[in-house]
Amino acid sequence: GPIPVRLAGPPLAKKLGPDHAQWAPVLVETVLQGIFTIAAFWAQAGISAFYSALGGGLMCSRALLDFVANSAGHERAPEGARQAAEQVAAAAEKFALDEVLGYALFVAGFIWQLASGFTLEFPLNLLLLPLWLVENGLRWQITWL
Repeated sequence: GPIPVRLAGPPLAKKLGPDHAQWAPVLVETVLQGIFTIAAFWAQAGISAFYSALGGGLMCSRALLDFVANSAGHERAPEGARQAAEQVAAAAEKFALDEVLGYALFVAGFIWQLASGFTLEFPLNLLLLPLWLVENGLRWQITWL
């Protein structure tokens, strides 16, 4: 059998007694499956957080730079603001400012996800509770049913 069953099975069988010793391999395998399933959930959450933060940081930086560029052409914008927006637009093209800002936002977002344990903070956790229930119900069905 598998190495963990060979290592943990005999001591567990002794603890279970002669009437239930045959269940030791089943218990060891089931506990290990549960542990590795939880580890796979956390690994997938980390992978998803990485790519979400990467895409979200770039989308946010590009939208912010587009907003700055578009606000420069607004008729009510002060002259100083127009000049500053034009300088930002020129720097964005020259130094790939969208990517620099996007990657900075990516790092901040990814660290936030890791620090929060991939959970929502109040009040978003209450607002999105129905979606959380659906997500975890689907996760349970995919894994165990």
